[in-house]
Amino acid sequence: MNEWKIEFYESANNKSPVLDWFNQQNAKVKARITRVLDLLKEYGITLAEPHVKRLDNKLYEIRAEQNTNIYRVIYFAHTGKRFILLHGFQKKTQMTSNTISWDSIRDEVLADPEVKAEYDALEEEFQLASHIISLRKSSGLNQRDFAKLVGIKQPHLARIESGKQVPKLETLAKLALKAGYTVEIHFIHSQHKQKVIIPTNELLER
Repeated sequence: MNEWKIEFYESANNKSPVLDWFNQQNAKVKARITRVLDLLKEYGITLAEPHVKRLDNKLYEIRAEQNTNIYRVIYFAHTGKRFILLHGFQKKTQMTSNTISWDSIRDEVLADPEVKAEYDALEEEFQLASHIISLRKSSGLNQRDFAKLVGIKQPHLARIESGKQVPKLETLAKLALKAGYTVEIHFIHSQHKQKVIIPTNELLER
């Protein structure tokens, strides 16, 4: 997979304010931002709200919420499929080529048991988000146009892509169908692992 690279802006005196800000956050915030960065690395400029938002033609922001707190990380897309993280803040000089690679510190961040536990706790939420974003990406459409094709509103699709709203079976089947896929439901027996597969079109017809 040809993934994007994520790097932290570093000034001429080898300081990275955005990395310093990130390191000051608690485990829950680090874990949630790390999850969003994972999506950004995989889906690049196709990632949309609620995870990221375009501010203008060049700047974007990562949008992360933890409890009642809102966090933002400003970044831009650079040549060579690179995202440069510029500034992080909790919502309430000229660039140089110096950067710090996110890949170089990601493992270090997740080596903290508390951060790793919080990261793992977000698995189900972000796995759903990743699957839905992947469906939309395969359609080649942006979020607004794909929502229109499916027959739902763009904010509805954004909530589904957040991973926090589980779509109804009918909506999930429509999302898959418009992206050229079908959905199957697997029931696996807890003891002898026998699998029962039911195509969603059978369920929707009943």
